[in-house]
Amino acid sequence: ASCHILGIACLVCYFGRVKPASQRVLGYSVEYLTGHPFLEMIHPEDVQRTVDAMACLRLNEPVLSFQNRYLAKDGTYHTLVWNAIPDAARKIIYCSARDETDRVRLEIELAAHAITDVLTGLPNRRWFLEHLKEAVGVARRYKLHGSLMFIDLDGFKPITDRFGHTAGD
Repeated sequence: ASCHILGIACLVCYFGRVKPASQRVLGYSVEYLTGHPFLEMIHPEDVQRTVDAMACLRLNEPVLSFQNRYLAKDGTYHTLVWNAIPDAARKIIYCSARDETDRVRLEIELAAHAITDVLTGLPNRRWFLEHLKEAVGVARRYKLHGSLMFIDLDGFKPITDRFGHTAGD
């Protein structure tokens, strides 16, 4: 079961003990991170979700595979995936995180390639068909009329045959 609490006011929480590996990931010294309010380092779009996760931890519920972005010393954001287990009796939260920045960046690139032409960056056939299906559904639902214009440029086959696909593209 996961905790879902929305709209909780921002809590002030600090890093306690920090492993030296965090310096490699975020670039800050262990001394800087220790005692630093970590919400200041979270991407603005991720703050409320992080506060919500913290509220779950305060209710002594674990937060597993939680993803948010942290500001590194060099000004870039790193996507970290967290597991956090509260220990209410000791008033401490045990956390482990792994840097998933490269994986998330690759997933975003792959998603973009799935709907765009790599050469031109324009929407591809898959994107077109998805949007056409959606437009037809809207037209049917609201009893609207529409039209589709198809433009075919002739004469490119001889160019690609003679000079290659790069010239044709």
